[in-house]
Parts: sequence; structure tokens; C-alpha cells
Amino acid sequence: MDNHIGRNIKMLVDKKNIDITVFASKIHKTTATIYDIYKKEDINTSLLREISNVLDVPITYWFEDNPESYLKKNPIKQSLVNDKNIGYSDCSNCKLLEDKLEILQSRIEDKEKIIAGLERELGVQQQKTKAG
Repeated sequence: MDNHIGRNIKMLVDKKNIDITVFASKIHKTTATIYDIYKKEDINTSLLREISNVLDVPITYWFEDNPESYLKKNPIKQSLVNDKNIGYSDCSNCKLLEDKLEILQSRIEDKEKIIAGLERELGVQQQKTKAG
């Protein structure tokens, strides 16, 4: 395994097809911090433990001479394959996907509130135009 922990983390996040925003959320970091982690050659062990939990690998995974052997014994189940949803029971990243869905639903609600406010404002402006 490459001794550059950041590259190794990025490699596994990519292999597991985890969106960086969701990954950042799961370890309570910003996406900018994740990009910084990807550049690090070493990392705090408590953060590595948290990352290991999210990526569903033992912390010893990062110190393996041949991590591919671990992945062969414990194959990665893709959360999405060619943008097609797979069965819930087959999904190793379901919690991550649920969290991402919750974030997206919250964003939609926020946008709907903004749209409703703008529509009200538009109505007020149209009434003023008609009255004036």
C-alpha cells in the first residue's frame, strides 16, 4: 500500500463510490477538509478510526502490505451501479445514501420556501403595478 494515507483514503472513498459531501458529513468535516485530508501523508488516529468506521474497514486496513487481499475477502458493494438503484439488502452504503437523501430533501425544502417568498413578492409587485 502507498504510504500516503490521504491518497489511500481517497482511493477507498472512490472505490466505494461515496460522494465527498456525504463522506464529509459522516465524519463531521467540510468538503474542503476532506480535500485537505486527501493531501496528508499522515493523520490523527482518532480521525483515522472514524474514517475506517465510515468506510467499513478495520483500522488495520491502512497498514496492510496488500489491502487488495482484504478487499477481495470483503468485496465492496457499490451503492449505485450505472445510476441504477440496487436492492436495499445489497447496499453497503445505505446509511450514507439515506443521509445524502435527507440533506437533499432539506435543500429542496429550503428552495421551495425561497420560491414561495419570491412568488409572494412578485404578487405584491404586480398589485403595485396595477394600482399605480
